[in-house]
Order: sequence, then C-alpha cells, then structure tokens
Amino acid sequence: MSDATDQAAIEAALAKPSSQSADGVTETNRSAADLIALNKYKRSLESQVAGGLGFKIRQIVPSGAVR
Repeated sequence: MSDATDQAAIEAALAKPSSQSADGVTETNRSAADLIALNKYKRSLESQVAGGLGFKIRQIVPSGAVR
C-alpha cells in the first residue's frame, strides 16, 4: 500500500464514529493512535524486507593479491 492509500484509510476511519450500535449489534473501531501505530509498523516491516540494512559491506582486494 502506498502512503496516500494508508493516509486515506486512516482519514476514512477517523470520519466514522468510534462505536455504534443498532438492533443489538455493537461495532467499535480502532482509535487513531492504533491506526497510526499500525501504519508505522507496516512501513517498518516493508523497509526491512525491501532494503535490508541500507548499505552493503564489500571486501576490497587489490589486484594480484591472494584471498
């Protein structure tokens, strides 16, 4: 999911009431803090899988040298 999609989903959830009940059925939504924390967690997982550490370690060996 892109950041714009996540942001739109959070804004849509914030527009809804946090809890409602009708005909004996009660529905509760997650709080804004929970949605933002979930979004940050998902983004951190995506960055770990996609990019690794962010840098590569390479061994520099001069030409003619034996490893």
